[in-house]
Amino acid sequence: MTKLLSIITASIHKNKLSGLFANLETTASDMDSFEVLIKLDDENPEMIAYLETEKRQRPFSIRYIATPRLNGYWNLYLAYNELWEMSSPETYFVIAINDETRFATQHWDDILRRYVGYFSDDVFHLRASKRRHLEFRSLVECIPHGESYGFFTKKWLALTEGIAVGEAAVDTGQECVNYFLRTQCGYSRGVAVDAIKVANEETAVSASHGLSRKEWHKKLWGIYGLYAKLLTRDKIENFYRLAQKLNAYIWASENDLPQFEIEDGRADKKILVKINSQSAPLKSFPYEVDFLTWLSVLFNIESVRVLLKFMPRLVLNPIHTDENKKLGRGNPGDVE
Repeated sequence: MTKLLSIITASIHKNKLSGLFANLETTASDMDSFEVLIKLDDENPEMIAYLETEKRQRPFSIRYIATPRLNGYWNLYLAYNELWEMSSPETYFVIAINDETRFATQHWDDILRRYVGYFSDDVFHLRASKRRHLEFRSLVECIPHGESYGFFTKKWLALTEGIAVGEAAVDTGQECVNYFLRTQCGYSRGVAVDAIKVANEETAVSASHGLSRKEWHKKLWGIYGLYAKLLTRDKIENFYRLAQKLNAYIWASENDLPQFEIEDGRADKKILVKINSQSAPLKSFPYEVDFLTWLSVLFNIESVRVLLKFMPRLVLNPIHTDENKKLGRGNPGDVE
């Protein structure tokens, strides 16, 4: 049977992972419709032994990798892309969640199945978080406020070359790609889903509660470092490149090409649609971001507004307050 969904997560806590498994078992209607792929730290044999037991006892598929911890959260993108590559070949949707996520809707998988083929080219993603209806007006705003519960089609992820883009968290990188697809390519392929509710959405924020000032400042500099890296010209160009790959595939599908290939002409910084590798391009999609374009992305009015509004909060609030829990266009420190 074709898998509907591959769920990717990482964990160092048996109780949290057990809670996730129990939630999936009691809320999904078809245990064969999904699989759970987990990143463990190879220095934690207790978790490995625990998962071996769970694999035998749970009614759904569980697979895992045990890899070096490296720099913890900041390197999770490496493991998440490895897990995406080992996902079931016939999986239609893929989602990355934390181990405290809980589905609050019974038979959510039946609802999810209704969206298979929502676009005939299968290039889209579903948005189930409290921000699902937001459309960001600047790239800077995408970085802290990406879609936390994005169900991406496998076709989308194949074109974006993985689930974690640009050495960033899944929600951040994919939100940046989606921003360029919508604003520069003219395609809105993020579909808000109101019928699937997710509990514990605030865990990404509350994970920073209780940190000492020193611990929070250490995390703060990690956040600053990530922002600085993702807003460099080459990273922004890569987000645009991946958006143009999506754009090229959509164009080819809309034009009913019976056979085509998507080629990345890196020398000219163009995505090419060709009949085959030897043929001339049918259409090209340039993705170069020159210096002036890069500056316009960083310093448009909306980007400056976001920076002025939220960066002082990161500095002045070393410990998150209840106000920081508010979602929407909220706290850029919403990082696990």
